[in-house]
Order: sequence, then structure tokens, then C-alpha cells
Amino acid sequence: MKKTILFAGLMMVAAMFIGCNNEHSPYTSTTKLWPACSVSKDAQGIEKYNWGYIDEKGNFAIPASYAEANEFSCGYASVYVSDKLYYIDEKNNIQNAPEMENVGIVYFLYDYLRYVSPSGLYGMLNKSFEIVIQPAYVNLGVMTDGGLVAFRQSKGDKVGFLNKKGEVVITPLYDYANDFDAGYAVVEMGDSYGVIDKTGEFTYSLQSNKWLQNVGGERIGFYDKDNKKYGLMDGKGNIVVQAIFDEWDGIGFTDADLMAVESNEKWGYIDKNGKMRIASQFAGALSFCDGKAWVKRTETSNYETIDENGKTLLTLGKNEAPRGMWRQGLCLVAKLSETDYSYEYRYINEKGATVYTWKVSGANVAGGGDDWDAPVKKAFKNGNRMNNIEMMKGTKWAYRTERI
Repeated sequence: MKKTILFAGLMMVAAMFIGCNNEHSPYTSTTKLWPACSVSKDAQGIEKYNWGYIDEKGNFAIPASYAEANEFSCGYASVYVSDKLYYIDEKNNIQNAPEMENVGIVYFLYDYLRYVSPSGLYGMLNKSFEIVIQPAYVNLGVMTDGGLVAFRQSKGDKVGFLNKKGEVVITPLYDYANDFDAGYAVVEMGDSYGVIDKTGEFTYSLQSNKWLQNVGGERIGFYDKDNKKYGLMDGKGNIVVQAIFDEWDGIGFTDADLMAVESNEKWGYIDKNGKMRIASQFAGALSFCDGKAWVKRTETSNYETIDENGKTLLTLGKNEAPRGMWRQGLCLVAKLSETDYSYEYRYINEKGATVYTWKVSGANVAGGGDDWDAPVKKAFKNGNRMNNIEMMKGTKWAYRTERI
């Protein structure tokens, strides 16, 4: 069912920066078009919101004619005309896609699109919008670079893995499973976790004293239930970093091969070998995208963008917060007005200069009652293992945390 148009449009920015093709391609979409809103008023003075796509100079390359417009991924973007979902290419040609339910925002990842049929069951489309896996599953993961996808046929069934033809290649044996990342998948049976390869063989046998998660960089993150700390192992279970960290960012290694970790209530960044690359010094730290990350020095300080060496590139103003991650030199930020509670949204470049901006009155944003900064505040909240998910929803990296 279609979500409230305005709220969906504003929240699409938390779903940016999606990878496609294979592990050697850029993590971010190569399409240099960004969804943006055009605001006008009707004869009664009611604000109207139309969405299109701007280029890197802030000009509309695709006219603002949609009720909702989402990020491009692998050359396509989902848009709404009234209450109907469509897909467009980079030239604004509407694609002939099967009818599907709008369960969240659906993107191409690794050239495949997970979709939900009108019957409510999951299937998979290729980039020609042809059904390659029939909609026959109550749960379906993401077709990753390994060409395998986790599935659950019916409610209460075990989880197994399909190939690109929809054939079962790993028998459903697991209570839960994550999709493959760098050739390995975390699986769960009872209260025990293990790691399997693409043949279904265990490379790290089931253990009950560790909780496991794919974190990229050819690493498996683990939580030691005994000392309540986080560490890293490789896909075969060899310890790379002992369990010494209090928290991690819930996403893992992204395009800079750095992961945010917390020790003694301060966040910093390590590489996949556990070396501290950016010293623990922040009250909050998000994942790197496009070679840059958002951080806060203290709970009350302004948001900053840093590079891979920890150098501050720019600092946002008072009451201003990121509303997504960086992609190819642009990022969307929002500023709350303390006088009329309106919201100014603007795309900025790496120097902090405004490329495109629009303003929405406070009475109309997300029904007027939502905390404008809630996703960012949650993303920076200490003590929350999934603290980065709010800013990374819909991305290749966020799906590492998804289990079915």
C-alpha cells in the first residue's frame, strides 16, 4: 500500500547509496542524478510536493513530476505517479515492470530486484524486469555478488539458499541466515551461530558462546557472550581481532574499508586487520560513504564530515543534520527553523556549498509531529548495536544485518 506521499518522499534520503553489479564495481550508484523536491502552493495556499532528479549542478535533469522519487541503483529508480509504482531509467523512460506491492522502498542490488507480488510473496527480477525467481516465498534475501539468495518458503520453514535460476543449492536447514558476503554466510540453529561457504559446508562450526554477523572486508564480526565485547574473525573462524570493543556500528566495512567501533564511550575507526586508523574521539560516528563519514565530537556539537584520515572537511550549522550519506560529492542535509518550525533541505557539495534547496513548512513535514532529527539521533545513539541502520536503510551494506 502506498505510504503518505510527503513522509515517504522525505524519508527516501535515508535509503541512499546503493551498490550494484559485483564486488569490484563502485559501492555507490554511478548515476549522477539525485532525487529532489519542488514545492509550490495551490489556490488555497496548500503546499504541493513534486519530485524529480537534479544533476550535480542543481538543475532538474528529470522534471519534478512524481509523487515520490527514490535513489537510482544499477541504472533504475522507483517512482510514484499518484499511488502507482513505476521504474524509470536515467533518461526518464518508464519501464514495464510487473505489478508489485510497496513494502518499503525496493532497489536493484547486484543487478537484481527483490519484489513483493500482489499476493504478498517475494520473488526476484533481473534488469530487464523479467521474473527470474517466481514469487513463492514468505522471505527472500538479497541476490549478492555470490549469486545466491537466502529463502524461507513458508512461515515456520527452515532457511536455505537459491541460485539465480531459483534452484535450491543449499538445503533449508537453518532457523535464520544472512545472505552471502565475500563467499561466506552466517547461519543460526537454535542459540548457536556458524559460518558456511557456497557449497553449504561449515567453515566455522556452530558455537553457542558467540553471536556472528557478516561485516564485509572478508570479515565476520562476533560478539563474545562471555566478556560482552566485539571482535573480528575471517570466514574460517580465525581470530583477526580479539573481542575488545564495546560496540560497533552495525554495518561494518564500507567503501573506505573502515568500520566504526566504540571503546570507553568514544568512537573511532579500524581497518579489517583491527588497526585503529582514526583514533577513538567521537561521541558518534557513522559509516563511510564516498570516502567521507559523518561524526559528532560531543552529544551537543554540530555534525562534521571527515575524510579517511580523520580530517574535518566541513561542519554543519546549528540545528542542521545529515539526511543521508554522501554520494559522488553531494549529500542532503536539513535545517530546523526555531521560529516557525519549517525545514530547509539542501544538497551540499564537499565544500559545504548549496547546490539545490527547498523549504517545507513545519505543519506539513511528516504530519508535523515527528522529530525531524530522529533517524540521525538514533544513528548516533551509544549502546545500540544497530546504531547506523537508520542512515543506511536500503543500501547494500544495510542488508548485511538482515536475516531471514
